[in-house]
Amino acid sequence: MTRAPRPRIEATSVSISTDRPRELAAFYAAEAWAVELGARRSAVQPQEGVRVMLDPHGHPFCFFTA
Repeated sequence: MTRAPRPRIEATSVSISTDRPRELAAFYAAEAWAVELGARRSAVQPQEGVRVMLDPHGHPFCFFTA
């Protein structure tokens, strides 16, 4: 079986969203969904556009916008 080559991503590439309101709505919906499942927001939030959450056992995970 032959695999397709992996796409090359340049270190200088930048992701730009043209639909910021929809992106933010999904971001907040993901946070709400995680809270419904027992997660909680971490006291430390490193930057805008990143949400550090803790699962019920205290393990961290993140949501972020592009």
